[in-house]
Order: sequence, then structure tokens, then C-alpha cells
Amino acid sequence: MGNRNSFVLVLVSEMISKKAEELRAAVTCRIITHTVNNPIKSKVLEKLYGISGTTVREIIHHQRTEYNHPIASDANGYYMARSSEELQHTIAQLRSRVKHIDAAATALEHCLFKGRLFRQQSLPF
Repeated sequence: MGNRNSFVLVLVSEMISKKAEELRAAVTCRIITHTVNNPIKSKVLEKLYGISGTTVREIIHHQRTEYNHPIASDANGYYMARSSEELQHTIAQLRSRVKHIDAAATALEHCLFKGRLFRQQSLPF
């Protein structure tokens, strides 16, 4: 019985992986049709495919990092970069976010090292 359960788990896992790959491909194919002048918003992708914003971001990350797809983005949405300038703009935005996230982590480390943890009685109001 154990071998059968293992087989079923492997089969289900492969089915889920296949569905995930199909979804990533569908989202990427949709993004390919969009340009910097006509980006697609995350909300549109969410509605089209019945997925969350988190899933959209995970798909974008996967396609960028695993397949090196030049998916660019800005405040207006996602699009396939068609020039080095478009890609450089996205790279600059990502690097800026890294700096802001690092600054927040550093500030929280200072709180940790100084023992500045939240205590309800320490609220000024």
C-alpha cells in the first residue's frame, strides 16, 4: 500500500507541476503582447487566470530568473522589454527596491540589538 501512495503522490505532484508550467507559459505569452506603451496590469492577469497578485509576482520572478525572459515592469504594469533602455529602467527599479528593503532590515536589526521591542505599556497614547 505504501508504494501505491508514493506513486499517487508523485503523479499528483507531476500534474501540479505541469499545470504550474502551463500557467507560467500562458501568463508569459500574454505579457509578450504588451509593450512599454501598453503594459498589462497585475490585476488584469489576476482576473484572466484566477490567480492572486502574489502568484503573478512569483510567475514573473520565475520567468525572469529561470528562463531569463526580459519581462520589464513599471508602475503601469508588465511588458516584454524591446530595448536595452526599457530593461535598464526595470533593473534600476529593482535595485532601488533592494536598497529600501535593506535599509528597513538594518533599522529592524538596530531595534533588535538595542532591545527595542514592542511593549504595550510603552505606547505614548
